[in-house]
Amino acid sequence: MRKLAFIFSIFISLGLYSQNFDSIMSKRIELNCTDVTQNSSFLFSHYMENNKIDSAKLIFDYWKGKCGLTEPTFRANVLLNLVQGNSIEPIIDSFTIGIILKYRDRRNASKALMYSHYDYNQSYYGFLPFFSRFDQLTTQIASDKIHSYSKESIEYLLCEYYADLNDSILYKLQDKNYLNTSLSKEYYNLIEEIKPKSTFNMNFSFGAWIPTGSMKKFGTKPIFSFEMGADVKKMSYNINISIRGNKSDVYYMAKREDTGLIDSTNSFLGGYMGFEVGRMILQTKKSDFRVQLGVGFDGFDVFEDKDKRDNVSDGTSIFTYNFNLGINYRYYIGDIYYIGAIAKYNIVDYRLGNIVNFSSNPFSLQLTLGFSAINIYSKSLLNRLNYKGKRR
Repeated sequence: MRKLAFIFSIFISLGLYSQNFDSIMSKRIELNCTDVTQNSSFLFSHYMENNKIDSAKLIFDYWKGKCGLTEPTFRANVLLNLVQGNSIEPIIDSFTIGIILKYRDRRNASKALMYSHYDYNQSYYGFLPFFSRFDQLTTQIASDKIHSYSKESIEYLLCEYYADLNDSILYKLQDKNYLNTSLSKEYYNLIEEIKPKSTFNMNFSFGAWIPTGSMKKFGTKPIFSFEMGADVKKMSYNINISIRGNKSDVYYMAKREDTGLIDSTNSFLGGYMGFEVGRMILQTKKSDFRVQLGVGFDGFDVFEDKDKRDNVSDGTSIFTYNFNLGINYRYYIGDIYYIGAIAKYNIVDYRLGNIVNFSSNPFSLQLTLGFSAINIYSKSLLNRLNYKGKRR
């Protein structure tokens, strides 16, 4: 009896193991996009070449359903619409420019016979090997259909691109003939996303400080400035430090701060430190105009330490406010450097400390040499997009 039970248990165990093996052997392997793309692109090309558009459409739907939006599936959609005479505008979206770039990279790499580039970047190229039958179909259909469209249409532009007649599609999207097309609008949306939102700015300037009113006799003085800050879209925010002087053209009377004595002097070494905000009002590809407002501290030395005599021990300086309004012009040399000019009208009151009894609202005119650091990554993307417009 025990022997029969033992044999029976062995048969049950073998049956269970055989069921496990069956489940393992019958497990289905998921299709990947490498297989789907290569087989779908082959069948799609076959049906398109034999004018079986409905069958090609079924293959396309399956292909896109399995692999999503890739460069090859977008191209297949374009080819279907070209053959059927449909507008391509409805299939243009925010991914289209990136897909166009991928096809350009694909074409350049295949022409250079860079097969290893595909091996290491299969996902980027949509799992479709170089020189496929589908690539040949693309060139053939684009070449056949290009004359069916006007030269100002997106369809013509894409036919020209896929037929390898012209690779300047990104340049052409910036022409006025295409500005109202959905593809051009998506291009400029992408450009605005890539453009740097802020840039570091630094400049050195030199020029003339020109007094007015009762200080006109002091004479025009040299002024040197250093400015640093940031440009954020159309606004600029900067700290400005300026030095001017150092002697007046005439002697003037002033009160010594420590003794209260009135004495004559021609000392006039001064400066300004302030915060300035500007806004761009006009921009071209190479230059821009800005209006700016500033507020800060202004002043100059009236008596220097070396002037002391008798019981006079210290120098005397004047400090006051400075409100200024100006116009700033920049001309860019490349993407980084610029030269320019700044004109300012300054509102000050040197009488505040009761040291002198004169004041002025001087002008300043300066030439500028500056540096504006664009984000290197943004710059490289704009170059890759063949952008020829303003980069700020």
